Amino acid sequence: MIGVSEVTNEKEIIFPEVAALVIGGLILDKQPWKVRRMKMILLMTYAAIIGVLIVRVLAVPLIFKVAFGFVSTAFMLILTRCNFLPMLSACILPIIMETTSIIYPISVCVMTVVMICVQVIFGITNVREKEIYYEYSMNLKLELKRFTYILIVILALLLIGALSDNIYLIAPPLIVTFVELTYEDSKARKIPLKIFTVVTLAAWVGVLISLIVTIKMGQPLIVSGLLITSAAIFIFTKSRVWFPPAGAIALLPLIIDSNKLLVYALDVMIGVGIYISAATHLEFNLGLNESEEKLVIK
Repeated sequence: MIGVSEVTNEKEIIFPEVAALVIGGLILDKQPWKVRRMKMILLMTYAAIIGVLIVRVLAVPLIFKVAFGFVSTAFMLILTRCNFLPMLSACILPIIMETTSIIYPISVCVMTVVMICVQVIFGITNVREKEIYYEYSMNLKLELKRFTYILIVILALLLIGALSDNIYLIAPPLIVTFVELTYEDSKARKIPLKIFTVVTLAAWVGVLISLIVTIKMGQPLIVSGLLITSAAIFIFTKSRVWFPPAGAIALLPLIIDSNKLLVYALDVMIGVGIYISAATHLEFNLGLNESEEKLVIK
């Protein structure tokens, strides 16, 4: 992905969320998302297209673009009855980065297909256990309440970020982190300090390697990408926390303006702290006992 981006000189090909897909779909023992493979491809492609169209068509302030993108993807999550959260990032990223190229949704689609193909091969060769699909049954009222709360928090931080030039307070993988933490059965929710540490370290690793290797030493992006990936794997292994959004957080500096890299790292550190606090102190009952999961073998 990064190599092709450099050869073609198209940064839109780099899709940091692919790191989250790899961690969740290939590395973790059990895929955290309750979604069928074909639906995964369609949802990611839909989200990427919506994000690019919002940038191209809507001549409104950023806060309205983000709101429209978030509502569009949250609506689709509810409509398709799944919890495939990476699609939120796939939609919000082009809005934040002001991406208008059709290459972006194509890259998102291709990377998702590649990940799924590798997952299938791993299953056939017994490298990974056969994936089991849990049909996700949700309570509409509670999900609407959840996403409304999340949207309010995101827009509040976006407003603060826009006024203070700290736009990465709503870095797309941070939004995914926030949503993940609002689920009371989330494993990440039970280890907030570790999540804060892993996400913060991932951001700083991505920023420092990009600054030193790409900016100062003038090395190709693929070199920085490999080093960032290796450093992130080291962090995840030592902490024993393989948190999908942290992988995307680490790779995002590859496509950020060099003048904003340090701001990005600071924004992520502050943002993840705010999101963890907001998610773990919810006062309303999310009604998880009212949801049902039906076991279906693929």
